[in-house]
Amino acid sequence: MNPEEQFVRRATRGLWGQKKREAQTELRGAIEDKIYRHRLLGLNETEATTAALRDLGSPRAIARELGEVHTLPQTLKVLAFTGVAGLLGLQALAQVAVINSAYSSMDLQTICRPPTAQELAAMPVAQRESLERVLGAPEGAERYQADCRRGLPMNGPVALKVADLLTALRAGGIPVSDQAGATPTTPLSIYGGPKSDIPDATYITRDIQGERYLDSSLIIPFLKQVTSLPLHLDGLTNPVLSVGDVTLQLGTSAAPVQATDLLTFALMSERQTNSALPLPITLAMPGQPKPGGPPSPRLAVLGLDGDLYAVLQNSSRLRGGETDLLSVRSLSGGALDVGLTRQSAPLIVDSVEAMDAATAQGKVAVIVYRFDASDLRSLKLTVLDPGQVKVVNP
Repeated sequence: MNPEEQFVRRATRGLWGQKKREAQTELRGAIEDKIYRHRLLGLNETEATTAALRDLGSPRAIARELGEVHTLPQTLKVLAFTGVAGLLGLQALAQVAVINSAYSSMDLQTICRPPTAQELAAMPVAQRESLERVLGAPEGAERYQADCRRGLPMNGPVALKVADLLTALRAGGIPVSDQAGATPTTPLSIYGGPKSDIPDATYITRDIQGERYLDSSLIIPFLKQVTSLPLHLDGLTNPVLSVGDVTLQLGTSAAPVQATDLLTFALMSERQTNSALPLPITLAMPGQPKPGGPPSPRLAVLGLDGDLYAVLQNSSRLRGGETDLLSVRSLSGGALDVGLTRQSAPLIVDSVEAMDAATAQGKVAVIVYRFDASDLRSLKLTVLDPGQVKVVNP
């Protein structure tokens, strides 16, 4: 049974006969309409179906509403049911505001250039030999660069169109102001005023083909400052961000936005002011591994695919840096790809203090947290016992 039919059946439990058939027909039409509209936005069939079902909300809530209608006195049933069916139809036609995205410019020729002989000589033996095989093949350098570009999560930071964002928020009744005569590079500024509990803040914007864009990583901190409404993120690629009753689809297929990147930055931002989070204050996001290197270990944990975890690792400090690396990852195939940069199995520890001790001994260490992002205003981390995490070597 496909996901659409599962949704329809769950949403019409408790109805019988003609009423059930009418409700199922209405719901199927709503879902088909939503899928069609999301396909127009560039989503594939699976992504469009997921987005359509998400837009319609909880099938349990729909079933409860329809069940309440079904128990009304007979003289009110038809009128009341027509109202609910009409509501479902309007809900299907309602558009989730799409916040268009684009890649910021980035010098890919420099980032993805093949390593020099001197750089190869300084690499670990396994990585050097692997890269030499790649580069020594016919058209190896060209293939290396093409693989590098595909391996980057972004051809530059993914940015969101400011005009789309402000228009959608205002249409949903969320008052956000903008500077008069703003140019493509005018920062987004928040002015709380002397009686406001909103602190003043400024967000740098980018000029992309004459339009003003905001780095997508800033969207959650920005919204947490401009509104006190609940914030919720749903989906992994081009996720839907709910701001109260306003729903924003972040990103398009041309420049996909990854929820894990947004949540990593949101977690790092919140840690600067929230001492309750079991993380060091100074954090950085890990970079992306270059192609051709040896595959890295994965971390196997119990859970469902799509579950979110935050992973802290000390690889940067072992190379002389000052920060630990934080990343949010979703479980896939029972394991997490966290970009471990060494082939030796890391120590799995359960505290920042234990990670500090491992760093002092020159050992790779990792902490894995179960990440509850259901309320973006109150992110929660629960450390996993080291016995719950297994290192899976490639």
